[in-house]
Amino acid sequence: MTNSTDSKYPTRSDLAKANPYTERDKLSEEEREERRRKFNDSLFFGNGYFKL
Repeated sequence: MTNSTDSKYPTRSDLAKANPYTERDKLSEEEREERRRKFNDSLFFGNGYFKL
C-alpha cells in the first residue's frame, strides 16, 4: 500500500487521522437552524431535495 507521499490520493490511515471539518464548515446557530428547517421541509413537502 502506498502512502500519501507516493500518491496524490490519501490512504485510509491518513483519512482516519484527518479532521473532517474545516473553518468554512462551522456555521452559526441561525444558519444551522435554517438548513435543518429546509431539510425537514423538503422531506415532507418537496421532491426530497433542498437548496442551501
